[in-house]
Amino acid sequence: RTDALVGSMCKTGQEEQGRDKYLQHLHVLNHIDLLIIVNRLLWKNEIYQCLVNENENQTHRDSS
Repeated sequence: RTDALVGSMCKTGQEEQGRDKYLQHLHVLNHIDLLIIVNRLLWKNEIYQCLVNENENQTHRDSS
């Protein structure tokens, strides 16, 4: 599938250049996706920590 995309981009005769640009583009996209995923995970983790702390506080109150 990716080869077909690269192939259609590289019909101008500048095959190497086209492929390089395509791979650079892909690399940047993957990098951004990773950043977004990491940010989401960190954000979820913070919320999770808040919930855990809340639960612990409640159980302490209940047991006393």
